[in-house]
Amino acid sequence: MALVTTRVINFRQDGVEFEYASPIPDLTAKTVRRFSYGEEPKVIAELELTDGRTVEVHGYAEHWTTDEVVVTWSDDDLRHFSVWVPAGNVRHTPEDEWHGNFVSR
Repeated sequence: MALVTTRVINFRQDGVEFEYASPIPDLTAKTVRRFSYGEEPKVIAELELTDGRTVEVHGYAEHWTTDEVVVTWSDDDLRHFSVWVPAGNVRHTPEDEWHGNFVSR
């Protein structure tokens, strides 16, 4: 994924603070698609944190290219996040495996 820049976000999940440097991909010459509103699939995304650890977030996929997916979720404090994640770090999940705490904007 070619990066233009990153933005650092801090979020709380299961009572633990995490810091993630959210990549902002270069979308030049890429086709960005959006899932139909209200039909966004539930996903689990693995985020690589700034300290080298990883954490899974449970959210929805909103947009995608062949290489990246926009994942949105809400943290313990009900703050809303929307970040690009490499497609290989995002997976669809069965309903019984998804434990999101999603609050719309």
